[in-house]
Amino acid sequence: MASFTTIYACYRACRRRKRRTVNALLFEVDLEQHIVQLSHDLLAGTYTPRPALAFMLYKPKQREIFAADFRDRIVHHH
Repeated sequence: MASFTTIYACYRACRRRKRRTVNALLFEVDLEQHIVQLSHDLLAGTYTPRPALAFMLYKPKQREIFAADFRDRIVHHH
């Protein structure tokens, strides 16, 4: 289930709305290596999520947002 093809398909689905973000661009710079490493981590059972980015939004009301790392978003699509 964590083959290169499957992870790549999840990456394509994930990048639809996040393509211009810094994390997505950094992941895309060395895309093949990142997908191979992510696939390996998932198959080996060594995958661990990275810390989420926390920030505040003030409109339309004040709230705290926790955004997952782009790599973790790919796994969420898996």
